[in-house]
Amino acid sequence: MPYPDTYPAFAEVAADPDGNLWVLDYSRPGDPSRRWTVFSPGGRALGSVETPPDLRVLEIGRDYLLGVGQDELDVEHVKLYRLERLGT
Repeated sequence: MPYPDTYPAFAEVAADPDGNLWVLDYSRPGDPSRRWTVFSPGGRALGSVETPPDLRVLEIGRDYLLGVGQDELDVEHVKLYRLERLGT
Protein backbone atom coordinates (compact mmCIF):
# COMPACT_ATOMS: atom_id res chain seq x y z
CA MET A 1 0.00 0.00 0.00
CA PRO A 2 1.55 3.36 -0.96
CA TYR A 3 2.20 6.03 1.67
CA PRO A 4 0.08 9.18 1.42
CA ASP A 5 1.64 12.32 -0.05
CA THR A 6 0.60 14.43 2.93
CA TYR A 7 0.17 13.86 6.66
CA PRO A 8 -1.72 15.77 9.37
CA ALA A 9 0.16 18.66 10.97
CA PHE A 10 -0.56 17.35 14.48
CA ALA A 11 -2.13 14.38 16.24
CA GLU A 12 -3.49 15.85 19.46
CA VAL A 13 -3.82 19.14 21.36
CA ALA A 14 -4.01 19.73 25.12
CA ALA A 15 -3.73 22.67 27.50
CA ASP A 16 -2.05 22.99 30.88
CA PRO A 17 -3.26 25.08 33.87
CA ASP A 18 -1.08 28.05 32.81
CA GLY A 19 -2.85 28.27 29.44
CA ASN A 20 0.05 26.78 27.48
CA LEU A 21 -0.93 24.76 24.42
CA TRP A 22 0.62 21.30 24.01
CA VAL A 23 0.64 20.05 20.42
CA LEU A 24 1.55 16.42 19.70
CA ASP A 25 3.44 15.98 16.43
CA TYR A 26 1.88 13.50 14.04
CA SER A 27 4.08 10.39 13.86
CA ARG A 28 4.49 8.70 10.51
CA PRO A 29 3.90 4.95 10.33
CA GLY A 30 6.81 3.08 11.92
CA ASP A 31 7.99 6.12 13.91
CA PRO A 32 7.34 5.47 17.61
CA SER A 33 8.39 8.95 18.81
CA ARG A 34 5.86 11.11 20.65
CA ARG A 35 7.05 14.72 20.72
CA TRP A 36 4.90 17.51 22.13
CA THR A 37 5.69 21.14 21.30
CA VAL A 38 4.59 23.55 24.01
CA PHE A 39 3.38 27.06 23.10
CA SER A 40 2.71 30.01 25.42
CA PRO A 41 -0.75 31.61 25.44
CA GLY A 42 0.76 34.26 23.12
CA GLY A 43 1.87 31.62 20.60
CA ARG A 44 5.61 31.55 21.36
CA ALA A 45 7.25 28.10 21.29
CA LEU A 46 8.50 27.31 24.79
CA GLY A 47 10.11 23.95 24.05
CA SER A 48 9.32 20.32 23.47
CA VAL A 49 8.63 17.26 25.60
CA GLU A 50 9.19 13.66 24.51
CA THR A 51 6.85 11.07 26.02
CA PRO A 52 7.07 7.27 25.87
CA PRO A 53 5.47 5.76 22.73
CA ASP A 54 2.88 3.80 24.73
CA LEU A 55 1.79 6.69 26.97
CA ARG A 56 -1.72 8.09 26.57
CA VAL A 57 -1.64 11.51 28.25
CA LEU A 58 -4.63 12.15 30.52
CA GLU A 59 -3.66 15.34 32.34
CA ILE A 60 -0.93 17.97 32.20
CA GLY A 61 -0.28 19.88 35.42
CA ARG A 62 2.12 22.68 36.28
CA ASP A 63 4.81 20.23 37.36
CA TYR A 64 3.55 16.81 36.29
CA LEU A 65 2.23 14.78 33.40
CA LEU A 66 -0.26 11.98 34.14
CA GLY A 67 -1.01 9.18 31.72
CA VAL A 68 -1.68 5.51 31.13
CA GLY A 69 0.84 3.15 29.58
CA GLN A 70 0.95 -0.55 28.83
CA ASP A 71 3.54 -3.15 29.76
CA GLU A 72 4.72 -6.05 27.59
CA LEU A 73 1.55 -8.02 28.51
CA ASP A 74 -0.71 -5.09 27.48
CA VAL A 75 -1.66 -4.48 31.12
CA GLU A 76 -2.42 -0.79 31.67
CA HIS A 77 -0.59 1.16 34.39
CA VAL A 78 -1.05 4.73 35.58
CA LYS A 79 2.18 6.68 35.13
CA LEU A 80 3.14 10.00 36.66
CA TYR A 81 6.09 12.05 35.40
CA ARG A 82 7.57 15.19 36.92
CA LEU A 83 7.92 18.19 34.62
CA GLU A 84 10.89 20.49 35.18
CA ARG A 85 10.70 23.88 33.51
CA LEU A 86 14.12 25.17 32.54
CA GLY A 87 14.84 28.86 32.93
CA THR A 88 12.05 29.58 35.39
